[in-house]
Amino acid sequence: PLRRIAGARRPAPSHLYEFRWPSGVPGLGACHALELGFVFDTLGLPESSWLAGPDAPQALADEMHGAWVRYATTGDPGWAPWDGNGPPKFFDGPEPEAVRAEAVTPLVLP
Repeated sequence: PLRRIAGARRPAPSHLYEFRWPSGVPGLGACHALELGFVFDTLGLPESSWLAGPDAPQALADEMHGAWVRYATTGDPGWAPWDGNGPPKFFDGPEPEAVRAEAVTPLVLP
């Protein structure tokens, strides 16, 4: 559904991504809200580790946080706006083959 919404907004740009890194907490996978510790670069806080587990990759937090800061300051997170084709940007960390679930989150310009 989010891909259809993003497509319906054209020509206004929408930047889509999928957060696909699976949590280190057994059974959670890439659950809803897991990406927040990465977006805000707060993996060291207990609230983030409750979802991410003890060994969340800081490099993935650096990548996501950098994209959100770029988007907030320039309107460009670092990848092309959704054009209706191909996959959105993937944030999946060092082991994408371990993906068990997905959370799709749009970045939409006003």
